[in-house]
Amino acid sequence: MPLEWVPDPDPRIVRFRATAPPPTLDDIERELNNLPAAVRDGWDGLVLNDATEFPAPTAEYMREIIPAFSRMAHRVGIRRYAVLTAELAMFGMGRMASFLADGSLELDAFTDEEQARAWLLRS
Repeated sequence: MPLEWVPDPDPRIVRFRATAPPPTLDDIERELNNLPAAVRDGWDGLVLNDATEFPAPTAEYMREIIPAFSRMAHRVGIRRYAVLTAELAMFGMGRMASFLADGSLELDAFTDEEQARAWLLRS
């Protein structure tokens, strides 16, 4: 599967590792809904998507998927979604996504994991 749950040391954060091809929204929703109860109980609606091995999607794909992603995120309780990437093009697509997401979802892209965590955990 192109989306793998990776245990995170901070129980407020759910961490995924994404690989190509892109997971569908149904895959993402299913993975979140199928997390162990102990993980879901401590979760604070914060997602760290480790996309360091994920190729940058096209701008057309982002414009198409982000509105639906925002609705799905609201259904499953995501409040903040950080994309961690090592690729400049993917960083740019993540920043574009942050502007396309509706106001109920905070989404941003980072090349530094500590900055992503600080952003997720800010008050």
